[in-house]
Amino acid sequence: LEKGDILILDEHVDLPGAELHGSVILKELRARGYRGFACIRSGDSTEADKARSLQSGAQWHVGKEVWMRDLINQLRVEYRKFKEKEQWEIQPHEDLVMSRSSGSGAVSD
Repeated sequence: LEKGDILILDEHVDLPGAELHGSVILKELRARGYRGFACIRSGDSTEADKARSLQSGAQWHVGKEVWMRDLINQLRVEYRKFKEKEQWEIQPHEDLVMSRSSGSGAVSD
């Protein structure tokens, strides 16, 4: 899983004799070092459910009412935002680096 780019978990995983939650699974995966994009898909789309997904380390929460075609289109958008943010963290914006190196103390966008 370390090499996985995108992870989509169902929030309510019903297995015989056990009920697992995608948000709990994701927390465990994050603790073990998973750094890729993660999405929690759930039949519950209240603000509290979305917050739980994001607090577990997901970049995106999507309801099961979303049609698969729409989910895939939005997934592309959300994944692109994730990769852009990741790239920003790896290589800070050139203006910001120049501003810091000039010693002016001012930060520009």
